[in-house]
Amino acid sequence: MKGKSIAKIAVALAVIVLAALLALFGLKIPPISEVYGIKSLGAAIETGLELGGGYAAEYTAVGASAEELDAAVEIMRERLTAMGYDDATASRAGDNGIRIEFPDVTDAESLASMLGMAGHMQMLDSSGNVILDGSNVDSVSVGYTQDGYASVNFDFDDEGTEAFANATSSAYSGQSISLYLDDALVVSPQVSSQITDGNVSIPMGGSSSGISTRAALEDASSLVAVLQSGELSVSLELVQTQAIGAKLGENAASYMGIAAAAAMVLAIAVLVWRYRLVGAAAGVSLSLYMLISLYAVAIGGVRMTLAGAAGLLAGFALAVDANAILLDQFYREMAVGRTPHNAIRFAVKGAWGRMLTVDGAAFVVSAIVAYFCSGALASFATMLAIGALTALISAIWFTRSQMYAFCNLGGDRKGAFAR
Repeated sequence: MKGKSIAKIAVALAVIVLAALLALFGLKIPPISEVYGIKSLGAAIETGLELGGGYAAEYTAVGASAEELDAAVEIMRERLTAMGYDDATASRAGDNGIRIEFPDVTDAESLASMLGMAGHMQMLDSSGNVILDGSNVDSVSVGYTQDGYASVNFDFDDEGTEAFANATSSAYSGQSISLYLDDALVVSPQVSSQITDGNVSIPMGGSSSGISTRAALEDASSLVAVLQSGELSVSLELVQTQAIGAKLGENAASYMGIAAAAAMVLAIAVLVWRYRLVGAAAGVSLSLYMLISLYAVAIGGVRMTLAGAAGLLAGFALAVDANAILLDQFYREMAVGRTPHNAIRFAVKGAWGRMLTVDGAAFVVSAIVAYFCSGALASFATMLAIGALTALISAIWFTRSQMYAFCNLGGDRKGAFAR
């Protein structure tokens, strides 16, 4: 029994060490590292302006009134928020200028140009005839093609549906439909079949296009944001785009990571001091919790802003609280004379309701806030939702499993579990 428990603990520690090393350094397999390499979490997690810097773009609008400039600033802010840049800013610059700041992107110049467009959309056939325009669009959203590239999905009104069905009839098979924004060509896909339902998906890239999946997603997001926000009433000219550093300092993200690691080590030390062997089991679970949360952020493409970092740390506090609830219940069961193994089983039953109430409620509320809100509040809520859900899962499954393993090491010695 002890041998199996030691093996279970060793496997968990090996997974933690391996995941931590991958998180810190990544994995490169030359000469095909671009395809099969694993990025470190520092490189994989996108950061916001406060932690990672980004770009600033300045526009000028000659002859625009103060009211028109204020309206343009609001539309620019809506476009940035719709693209998921919760910490991006848009403000007046001088008498006739606008300045926006946004996080690091693949092509800052292209994004700045797109954001500054008036937003007048047209679709043309291969002969240059206008098929429809923005007034025929009921809704537009970002979607994905079968090969994982982003697309722009349109839902046309009745007039637009009929016009597009005619333009994609069998007579036009193999020809192209061109999407223009402010008379600038955005994309020109070929017609493969007639589309009669008014639901159109236009890919922004493909495996043979030479465009990365991230660049295609940024292009699709910016186009959708421009179309959803409505047309600008002023004509903006892009003056310059320049890189800007992190608002909290060049090493802000590194220092924050060190502080988070120190907080986790301190929390684990307190748990071990207070709960002995089962506290060590909770420490293993908390280590797994932190790594799973960070990998979830990286894989999910969630941008780490300052507010988001606060939400992630709040989630870690929930994880510590969930483990403390479980361990306190374990001691209550031990106090009535149960054996360690029975105490664990009854502790999970007794603590489950309280953990579900705290972490479950935090997850539901934060998920709702993240869905309906925007900006810093949405960023905080998104990270808290990830943390709350992971905290509940790790406490119920990981901590319980490790508690059984560590209890086998302690046997019936009360000193192994005494505070």
